[in-house]
Amino acid sequence: MLLGYYEDDRERKTMNFENSTALDLDNHPMLHCKSRTKEKYFQSLSLLVNHVTRTKYAQGILEQYWKILGLSDSVITENQEVLGYWNVLWRKKMRFILLCDLYLILITQKSDFGQAMSKWREKLNKKQFDQLSEVIQIIESNKEVEEKFSYLKEQILQIRKNIEFQKKPLRTIFITATMSAGKSTLINALIGKPLMNISQVACTSHINYLFNKPFEDDKIAVETDNLDFDISLTNLKAAERDKSLIISSYFRKSSKKNSRLCIIDSPGVNSATNRDHQKITKRALLEGDYDEVICVLDATNLGVEDAQNHLLWLSKNVPKDKVVFVVNKFDRFNQNEDSIPESLEQVIKDLIELGYKNPKVFPISAYYAFLAKQNEYEGLSDEDDKDEYYRLTKKLKKESYNLNFDKVEVNASYANSGLTALEKYLENREIL
Repeated sequence: MLLGYYEDDRERKTMNFENSTALDLDNHPMLHCKSRTKEKYFQSLSLLVNHVTRTKYAQGILEQYWKILGLSDSVITENQEVLGYWNVLWRKKMRFILLCDLYLILITQKSDFGQAMSKWREKLNKKQFDQLSEVIQIIESNKEVEEKFSYLKEQILQIRKNIEFQKKPLRTIFITATMSAGKSTLINALIGKPLMNISQVACTSHINYLFNKPFEDDKIAVETDNLDFDISLTNLKAAERDKSLIISSYFRKSSKKNSRLCIIDSPGVNSATNRDHQKITKRALLEGDYDEVICVLDATNLGVEDAQNHLLWLSKNVPKDKVVFVVNKFDRFNQNEDSIPESLEQVIKDLIELGYKNPKVFPISAYYAFLAKQNEYEGLSDEDDKDEYYRLTKKLKKESYNLNFDKVEVNASYANSGLTALEKYLENREIL
């Protein structure tokens, strides 16, 4: 499935999903080799890859190998020295390591992999090439890795994980809201990482795409005009203000099931400083390709005109069976002044009046869910965040604030936030 997004009336872009490949090189078998050996290995790998493709994806992956191997700046050329080194490679385990790396880099382009193997075959006899084919058969099967190839086990397992992940159908989730409803916080909570800017002012001015990865490789990839497979959060936040992004990272969630998801982030529809934001979002909703729309509502401002207008527009322009509703910020309710059940009842009533026969509504505290995930996976370093986390943990344990309405047993620190019900629905389309 191709997803189209619109920057303006003149531009339509499409995306691929190559940058959602997970790549863990921290225990790569070549790391313990001598510098000269690593350099020649990288040159051989580059030669094979560049023979068939010079896409920014392939070059971005090669850059990751260059960094992890600790190589100095050098120009990779197709020279006789490199070609001759293949004979040395053949007499060592490195030939199979090279094969696994080549497969991983070209995992989404099997025809390119075939061409690269044909190039390699020119230097091999039939017996030698058959041995390479044996490793390919192991990679593409579910068989236990043989003892003689035990040094390849980690490489082979991550290749298999990526292959299986790519076979899964992609589900796209479009998220829309008025400003300050907590849309960016919800996205960060779903992913479990602070990938999107959080502010009371407009912090998203483009359509952004966030893809999950098959496993945690501790890397955030971002694509704009260029592709960076290991961007820092600081640089990501800076890039976010400039142009549309394609971001890939592992999504942290309560379920072990890892569906293939794409979260589509859109500008708030009621920016007072930039009316183009509304146009961008509405056009993407009208002409985009997505499976589900999440409309985020602010529980503390349910009756505001902008929110009501957006709900009315959605009801007229987006298929109702594709829309689910997240009512956010219930953590701000005051027990003596507010009632969660009554607020939800009113939301459901309003949605029914708009034509939603059986609206799917999820009450949550995205802020608490995000803090709890951060604390669980990385710990909270900011003292204010720690104070808020412990305060909200205590608050949401109370019966009147607990958002885990069905008391579902979920092994997650954020179970009382209500987010686990939304996560399960997005993966299985099931209501807890």
